[in-house]
Amino acid sequence: MKIDLSLIGMEKGRQYETIITTRNDDGSKNAAPIGVICAGNDKIINRIFKGSRTLENIMREREFTVNITHDPELFTTPIIGKLPQDSFNEDYSLKSIEAYFKCEVISLTEAIKQSDPIKKKDEAIVIKSRVSELTINRKTKALNGQFDTL
Repeated sequence: MKIDLSLIGMEKGRQYETIITTRNDDGSKNAAPIGVICAGNDKIINRIFKGSRTLENIMREREFTVNITHDPELFTTPIIGKLPQDSFNEDYSLKSIEAYFKCEVISLTEAIKQSDPIKKKDEAIVIKSRVSELTINRKTKALNGQFDTL
């Protein structure tokens, strides 16, 4: 099956608010709200700061899951704590989400940004990935900051 991120409202060159889920080294599941840029029908780019568990997991496993949801609780809970392990499916996607896609890392590139709105002069890794699988549970559009409606 051909992957097409436009099926969930993603357009090349635009950034979307997502929740990335990964596998920790002990086998437990991890979630973090992270923006991704659509780089084509089946490619994304994201930038994650060094020192984060999500980045460590992606670098080790070379794969991750991008979850698409409009549920504000799923975005805020990982920021202030951890999502309970029963919030995840066996395949590391989140339960009750609108859509998700699996990604395989193509490349990891070091990046230092001198002036960043989140952190001043901090190191990050730019991750380019290929989408290997797209699952749509119900009609949705990924959040892109413009808060489009369905």
